[in-house]
Parts: sequence; structure tokens; C-alpha cells
Amino acid sequence: MKKLSIPEKHQLKIARDTLKMSNIGARIMGGMTKKEAKEIIKRLRKK
Repeated sequence: MKKLSIPEKHQLKIARDTLKMSNIGARIMGGMTKKEAKEIIKRLRKK
């Protein structure tokens, strides 16, 4: 298993935080959607 880079670690944290928000909250904050967050978490867990 490859270690995550610093940007990947930050992206993973943001994705996890996004999933904790309500749908409205995530939309207001901008950035990734909940669907994108799930895909990022799935992709980075494989590393």
C-alpha cells in the first residue's frame, strides 16, 4: 500500500468532512459534492 501524499491527505480530510455535512451545507460551502467525496474516498483507500 502506497503512502498518501500531503495533497491527497488534505483531499481525503475534505472529502470526509463534506460527507458529515448536510446536502445543503455541502452545496453552500462549494467545492466537492457528496458524490465526488465518496468517489475520492474510494479512490484514495485503494492506495
